[in-house]
Parts: sequence; C-alpha cells; structure tokens
Amino acid sequence: MNEQQPEIDVGGLLDGDLWTRLEQELQSMGMTTGPIPDLPVLNEPNPFITQTGEVHRRQIRKVLFPDVAPAAKPDRPEQATLDIPQEPATSVPAMSNITLPQMAAPDVGTMCSTMAESAFPQAPEAAHPASPTSPGDDIYRAILHEPDEATGQVSTEEMVEIVSHGSATIFDGRTQLEYAIGHIPKALSLAPKPNAPRSRHVGDVAEVARVVPDRNAAIIVYCNGPFCGKSRRLGQELASAGFKNVRRYQLGTPVWRALVGPMEIEPEGIRYIRKGDHTAVFLDARTAEEFAAGSLPGARNVPVTQIAAAKADGRLPMDDFNTRIVTFGGTGSESLALAKALVHTGFNNVKFYNDTFINLLAAVHGGV
Repeated sequence: MNEQQPEIDVGGLLDGDLWTRLEQELQSMGMTTGPIPDLPVLNEPNPFITQTGEVHRRQIRKVLFPDVAPAAKPDRPEQATLDIPQEPATSVPAMSNITLPQMAAPDVGTMCSTMAESAFPQAPEAAHPASPTSPGDDIYRAILHEPDEATGQVSTEEMVEIVSHGSATIFDGRTQLEYAIGHIPKALSLAPKPNAPRSRHVGDVAEVARVVPDRNAAIIVYCNGPFCGKSRRLGQELASAGFKNVRRYQLGTPVWRALVGPMEIEPEGIRYIRKGDHTAVFLDARTAEEFAAGSLPGARNVPVTQIAAAKADGRLPMDDFNTRIVTFGGTGSESLALAKALVHTGFNNVKFYNDTFINLLAAVHGGV
C-alpha cells in the first residue's frame, strides 16, 4: 500500500516567495527538490510535484491571441537554447479552417510579421494565404510568394504604372456590386460565371474573351487582397482558357487603398451607400458659390484648398479616419484631386466619382 502523502500547509505559503517557501516546506518533510531553472522569459512560474516527489518549475508560453493555441512546429530547432517544456498544441477553433501562415522576413507589414512570429512558433508554409516577400527593398515592390501559381503577380508599383499607362486590361474579380462601390481606376467589371455558387464567385471568362480576344494580350486581375480567392480562381480559369499573359495584383484593394489611395465609385455604388450607409460622408469639391446653387442632399462643401479648415470646423470626420468618404465635383478631375488630398492627410476609405456633377445628379436620381 502506498504511503500516505504528508499534508502541506498551503495557508502558510501565501506570504513571501511562493517557490522558496514551498521548497523549504518540502525539504522539511524529507522530499528532494530539483534545481530552479534561471529562465529570463516573460512567463509566470507553474510549480508542480512529480510522482517521485521532485519539484519542477514548468514554463507556459503566453500567446498573443489566447483563443488560438500555438501551431505545431515540426522539424524546427528551438529558437532559444533553453529547454522549456511546452503545453500540448491544440487546433484552431472549428469556426476557422485557415492555416496560420509562416511570416517571412519583414518586407510588407514589418510590425505584423514581428507580432506573428513572437506569438506563434513558425509553421510550415501555407499555400494560401501566402507570406509577403519583396524582390526590392520597399513595400511598393512587394508581392506574395505562392507555390504552384497558375499566373504571375504584379507589385503595387507595377500596378500604378499599368493604371497610368494603360499597358494592360484590368479586370476586377469581385462581384459587380463590390466593383460599383469602389474599384481600382480603369478596371472593368465582369458578370459572374454562370451557375457558380456565390460562395465561390468567379468572373465569366467568356466576357473576358469578348473584351480581349487576343490570348497573348496583357491582362491583370485583382480582388480583396491576400485572403481573397476570387482573383486566384479567375486567373486559373483564364490560364486554362488559353490566355498566356495573365497576372494578378493579389495584394488587391486593401493594399491599394493603403499605399495608393482613392478608389473609383460608380453610380450604383453611390445609390447603395446613400441608402444603406448613414455614416458615409459626401464631399462636394466645387466652389462655395456652386455648392450654394445646389448639391446632393446632405453633402458638405470642401474645396481642395479648404481641407485644413474643414478638419477644424467639423466638415471632415476627425474621430474616425476609416469613415467612408465619397468625393464629387464639377468634373472627374476635380473630384479626384480632392480624393488624393484627403488620402494624403490620413483618410483611408476614400472613393471619387469620375464624372461631371450634372451626370451624377442624373445617375443618382434617375436610378432611385
């Protein structure tokens, strides 16, 4: 029969150093204690007693996101030389089937990469979403490194050049309403592929062939960024259909908004926002005299020369720089100028209407 374990006066251990007093109490009962490891890490000690009576001080690594356990780390040496017992890894909650990606050396989003590496042991590279890598030394030249790509990719720098010079036909791989609410300038929208489920949206390749009959012509597709599969699916279908010069701007609309700025909005998008988004701000870039003669109901008059004053007097949403802002003016150029200026002062959800004010009125009121 096993000898009864002696009782420990836990109440007497509450004051002072818990480990020292526990060690002394155990030694007074004839038990041996293991060495106290010197671990200069930001973890709380977790003493426990083994079946042999030895006391060890196990370390539990804290993770940045407590609801997600650290991913397994097979065949990788410990980054530290200390032998720290680990808690068993658990799977990501069932609500998500996304594999946490291995983050590369900081090229895009240095802070995000650092946070991810410190929170999770590095896991094997995931196919999608992929890690950002850069052929250059700045964020504008970054692309995503993806294995087994059906198409190549372009960086933000290349995308700006393509938009500026019209050197390729750009297709928005998202839904037609998403396109109308805000798209990269000069991009074209596609109807959905017939019979494709909404959860697996992909543009109709037949429409691409009607617009670009030359299978060797340069084509760019994009969607909602690294975690969006719409441009990947469209790129794969175009490659299968024989298009030989298809590339993706896989960083997509989020990175375009962050690094370049304004998105272009269509009349259907304006009607959608005015009906459903009551936090949106519509800005009229025309002169005060033109504004006084008539504008969209609820719009605010902010000529490009008055941005600083508009920040001070409340015409601009200074408490939320993510507020959806739509600019319009007497011409598309006037609208774009205001949109660019707003982006350069920190607003990051700006759309511009690329047409005249007269056509805007006709489109908005005629479509209701």
